[in-house]
Amino acid sequence: MFDDVFGQQTPANSLYHNMISYYNPAFTAMQYTIRGGILYRNQWVGIDGTPTTYFGQYEQDLKTINSGIGVTLIRDEIGFSTVQSALINYRYELKLSRLNRLSFGISGGANHA
Repeated sequence: MFDDVFGQQTPANSLYHNMISYYNPAFTAMQYTIRGGILYRNQWVGIDGTPTTYFGQYEQDLKTINSGIGVTLIRDEIGFSTVQSALINYRYELKLSRLNRLSFGISGGANHA
């Protein structure tokens, strides 16, 4: 009847600030530097089959072309279901003035269940 059942398509994480470009690609490499990180989240510790998420991210500013790029890898395990995702983020920035800017972002990738 059902091939796949998913209750949570996008992993939720309380550490939003550490993975903001995952939710908003227009923020990719907005720190104007190289940035990377790894997060691990295990919900309801001690209960078998509970959600576990592994998250890795790398971002780099491309100052010469007013852009930023990033790569995000996610592995989300819930019970018998495992979903792996790979995303590529891109940001382009319009400088409106010395202090103001407008950023556009796009993200694309693949999921493997």
